[in-house]
Amino acid sequence: MMEVSVERVVVYNNTDLIVLLRGSDDERVLPIHVDQGQAHAISLMLEGVAFPRPLTHDLMKTVIRELGGQLVRVEICDLITGTFYARLVFVRDGKEFNVDARPSDAIALALRCEVSVFVDEAVMSEAGVVVPADHEEDRKKKKLSPTEQIEQKLASAIAEERYEDAAVLRDELKRLKENKTSN
Repeated sequence: MMEVSVERVVVYNNTDLIVLLRGSDDERVLPIHVDQGQAHAISLMLEGVAFPRPLTHDLMKTVIRELGGQLVRVEICDLITGTFYARLVFVRDGKEFNVDARPSDAIALALRCEVSVFVDEAVMSEAGVVVPADHEEDRKKKKLSPTEQIEQKLASAIAEERYEDAAVLRDELKRLKENKTSN
């Protein structure tokens, strides 16, 4: 098993959502298709966005803790006819046990529990692709302006039907644009 980092969620071909797992020791990336809900759950954690009420993976984290267990790692363990398989590795009462999971759920839970994600070397060899890591210059260019950040948050609030938050963001965006035109 090799440890990977959850790099980001990307949109591919305008419709496919893919989470990218980057190998810690090389330039390979493992792209895994995820559905919209899982992409959203993963992206929120990567962006550090907190919700006032627990989402499904937050609930799972709490249930695991309250039942006396601890998630210790997530493993992307197999690839069979184009489908990735994962397992959650728990410890409870000093005993380790595994639970099968979809990779997207496993990754979202790993981010919430702050545990490592591992990929079987055979899976990475079969499905990993070499993509050079972003250079620091490229990262700086990709930073969003304050207006773009608010627009992104506004779109997210509307999509999640958080209309009160959306109204606040809309007003903030309006003030920002008014200040920009008056300067």
